Amino acid sequence: MYKPWVQYVTNMLADMLVFVPKATVFAILIYFMTGMTLENNGIHFAGYLGMLITVFWLALANAEFFAYVSPNQQLAQAYFATIQTVFNLFCGFLIRKENIPDWWIWLYYANMIRYPLNFFNVNELQDLKFSCPNNEGAIPVQLQESYVDGTETVTCDGSQINNLNCFRFVCPITEGQDVMDLYGMTEGIPVYVGVTFALVIGIRLFNMYACGAINWVDK
Repeated sequence: MYKPWVQYVTNMLADMLVFVPKATVFAILIYFMTGMTLENNGIHFAGYLGMLITVFWLALANAEFFAYVSPNQQLAQAYFATIQTVFNLFCGFLIRKENIPDWWIWLYYANMIRYPLNFFNVNELQDLKFSCPNNEGAIPVQLQESYVDGTETVTCDGSQINNLNCFRFVCPITEGQDVMDLYGMTEGIPVYVGVTFALVIGIRLFNMYACGAINWVDK
């Protein structure tokens, strides 16, 4: 009675009535409970909320994709769980980019989890400064092995940890850029946003086609 793509679009819009409020409530709770940045008049929070809604939309589209290409529910669940596990493993967090073997690096670049995850990190860490008040979180750096104090030679070992002639406390991370560089988040927010939206649009268009073109019941 209705064209398949019309039914798909209406279902997609109906789903938004559910996951947009859920994403909004989740974002408000998580963002403020964890003390994320409120600088720039809430721009970071707006970006976080917008990307979270997009991620909800992407996750649902991804689940629909496996439902359409699988002949039954059991295979769809198996395919979905396997692919998501692989994406989680190679998104650059559990295994950093430089530690991924060359023959698996394509899973890093073709990873739908990496782009929104990196957006969330860059959105929070960009231009963020860190300090170690009262040396909390700082690490001791040895300046020298020993020195002569009058007639006595002082050995700079663990007992001299508070001796400024032997050790100096240094913050291991002083700005958010340090963390971003460590995990290879170098492409920038426009790339992460663009790729995430491209994934949503691409998967949704395929699902719209598959809704009418694939019918496992007839097979």
